Amino acid sequence: TGLSGLGAFIMFLFILSYYWTMQVIANSNRTTIAGVIGTWCFNPIDASSFCSTAVRESFIRSNTYSLGSIAFGSLIVAMIQFIKSSVKSMRGRNRASCLYCCLECLLMYIERIAQYFHKWAFVYVGLYGYGYIDAGKAVMTLFQQRGCMAIISDNLARRMLYLIASCVGLCVGVVCALVGAMFGGAQGAHEDEMIIWTYLALL
Repeated sequence: TGLSGLGAFIMFLFILSYYWTMQVIANSNRTTIAGVIGTWCFNPIDASSFCSTAVRESFIRSNTYSLGSIAFGSLIVAMIQFIKSSVKSMRGRNRASCLYCCLECLLMYIERIAQYFHKWAFVYVGLYGYGYIDAGKAVMTLFQQRGCMAIISDNLARRMLYLIASCVGLCVGVVCALVGAMFGGAQGAHEDEMIIWTYLALL
């Protein structure tokens, strides 16, 4: 059944809130653990048991003072996850399912790259109570100072190369689809033939 504009908007908010809530819970746990470990490094007695002061204070800090930073950082990945799930849903109902499959793959790699960077940022949020953007800047500065950029580059090089190659293939496929729509339509070409040639150009 079709949804009205208001119904579709409400459905969008519900689905986005689901992904957002899951990310906030996971990242709240991450910042709590980071705070406990930081306390244990400097004062092991305060983090010596399950119900210690470090656990209680880190949990409260993560869910009060740092909740805005956690919510903002979580929204970024939640939006990517929502778009990916929407593309996956459209893939099963659309004839051009290969194109949607490629878009889903691109979004998956974007999601992984975003998660890779922001999990380090949340460690800074848990340790020092930074805002999300300031925590991301602090993490990159730390990596540059400690010479860890090579490790990050090696870790992300394969994903970035695959992402770039997929983007190039997607652009070529779109161009072929446009050319086929412009010239193929004038010559009476069938839609199935145009889709096949677009897939071949994409591959």
